[in-house]
Amino acid sequence: MAPIAKTKRNSESAEANVMNPRVRLASKGDAPEWLRLVEQCLGSDYPAKEVYDAVWIAREIGSESGHETWVAEVDGKIQASVSFLRPEIVANPIANVGRNLFLPESFQNGSAEALVRKVQQICADRGELGILRVPASMERQQRLLETLGCTCVGYQPLKHMLPVREGILFYLIAERRVLSRRAPPHDLPPQVFPMACQVLQELGLTPPGSVREGIVGLPLYPALHCVDATVDQFREWTGARAVTRSDLKVSSSFHRGFGLMRIPSRAPVEAVIALHEGEVVGGASFIFDQIDQCLRILDAQTAEGFSIRPLLQHLVKLAQSRYNAAYVEVDVAASSGRLLRCLEQLGFGPVSYLPGFLTAQNEQHDLVKFAKSNVPYARELVPFRPSAKHMVDLVETHLSDSMLGQAVIPLLREQTLFAGLGDGDLRKIAFLCQQQMFRGGQAIFVKGDPGHDVFLVLRGQVDLYATESGGPIGSWGNGRMFGEIVLLEDQPHRVSAYAAIPTILLQLGRAAFQDLMFEEPFLGMAVMRNLAAILALQRHD
Repeated sequence: MAPIAKTKRNSESAEANVMNPRVRLASKGDAPEWLRLVEQCLGSDYPAKEVYDAVWIAREIGSESGHETWVAEVDGKIQASVSFLRPEIVANPIANVGRNLFLPESFQNGSAEALVRKVQQICADRGELGILRVPASMERQQRLLETLGCTCVGYQPLKHMLPVREGILFYLIAERRVLSRRAPPHDLPPQVFPMACQVLQELGLTPPGSVREGIVGLPLYPALHCVDATVDQFREWTGARAVTRSDLKVSSSFHRGFGLMRIPSRAPVEAVIALHEGEVVGGASFIFDQIDQCLRILDAQTAEGFSIRPLLQHLVKLAQSRYNAAYVEVDVAASSGRLLRCLEQLGFGPVSYLPGFLTAQNEQHDLVKFAKSNVPYARELVPFRPSAKHMVDLVETHLSDSMLGQAVIPLLREQTLFAGLGDGDLRKIAFLCQQQMFRGGQAIFVKGDPGHDVFLVLRGQVDLYATESGGPIGSWGNGRMFGEIVLLEDQPHRVSAYAAIPTILLQLGRAAFQDLMFEEPFLGMAVMRNLAAILALQRHD
């Protein structure tokens, strides 16, 4: 098969030479041709209608926009286009390459290859890493990029609307001078380590050291009161602070355009501040992408002695309650082990590993892109190229874990015992639970039986009896938890519990849960704090 493949590539190159594709910078005068390209590549239903406006196109592909759009043409007709998007952070040697549009024939006539090679040359000449976003359904783009040596460094499911929601692959154009200045990552947590190994191995870079088990994340306390603020208020607070702690680094966005076509932001940067006893001790800035329904965290900081976790948890809740966001995303330094762990506890998962993407103290540091999806996921039925498939499989390993217990998490979230826990924590608790079905009149436990389990009524009714001969002294219905005291003491049950009607219970064993609290001390501290409040209220009643 190798000679056949070689002959095919040679024939395609010969055709390209005959067609003689020309690669050049676009100008305002290309607006009509660029509009035709958009219509043929995206159809007529792309959510941001600006892309069909010739005036907007002329401004965006012209030099005054600050972007740099390159096109490949054959016989005066544009076949393909990409844009170097103006960065928000000029200190980082990153080329954010977007708005990649390729006609199907561009892959046969050589214009797509000529354009990508030009992009690679520009990145090399400027000493910049390049990053491209490719919709998962565009297998020809995947094939071309991987053939030309680009590496798939991430996969974010359901990221962009095109017009239906579709996953996006991240491809890296490597630049060795930048990568040679990287500070190698150490002590990566288990959920990031496999992705880092995959990316660094494909790039021929030294893999990270050993995986670090037992990273404890960040505490829930002291509690913070988060309120809306202006960006100026947040900046004023950060400007008055000492240098940000290097072990908790959230990275700002490189480009703040919306959607696959990176439309200039329609919404302002927003902010919240975190208060403790009336004093500002933290804050965060973010934008909401109205095209993709995404809340993107740009920056988040807290003063020394205060955990960033309550602040991030507030943003997750805000994304759901105020914006009905499809997902939340944030870029974090790979060296921020406890923050990476904290994001997992809140239900985020790693979707991209970006080597050398953060500049600090004249060194390049690796970034990890995390996302928390609020929409159901099913694997896209499209072919993936080898590099892309490896990354999709890695991301989906986390997603499959995330989907387990998805029906139980909303029930656990409503329980006072688990107040303050993130979805990642609740998912671990859900893994420990078992469903039990009871017939009407069947005993769940009898007075004097040893207490080993906490119960949650999924459906049905449980009646309590002080004696076998007396009537019920109380009842628990749907959504009610009982038996929490077993987490504190090894005592026999003081009453009997029977299913009044056919009943389904969720059963959480004490031994397994205590093991989890030992492995996750901040989770355990939060649960014990909540349990103390529950018992204090019961004594008061």
